[in-house]
Amino acid sequence: MTRLILAALLLTIAAPAGAQIPMTGRFVAEARCPALASLVDPANPGTVATEPGAAYALLARNGEPTTHYLLQIPGAEPARRWVAVGCGRIEAADATAAS
Repeated sequence: MTRLILAALLLTIAAPAGAQIPMTGRFVAEARCPALASLVDPANPGTVATEPGAAYALLARNGEPTTHYLLQIPGAEPARRWVAVGCGRIEAADATAAS
């Protein structure tokens, strides 16, 4: 019974990661916004933020409705960070960005 509960808990925790929809292109920041390490636990180790005018590699978006993009932010630890959609614009994205 304990194993069943543990397995169900692990599936629940893993669910948000499955909602990532891969993307390519660049995200150009239009504002200084917090870059979160996780959407589940909105911590921001190192108090990382986007810089207006800076471009970041676009990795993914969260599910529907899309509220955040996953970016590669050089120098951040961890480097993969979530940023709110309204913080910037997408350039040269693939077809999944239009969804």
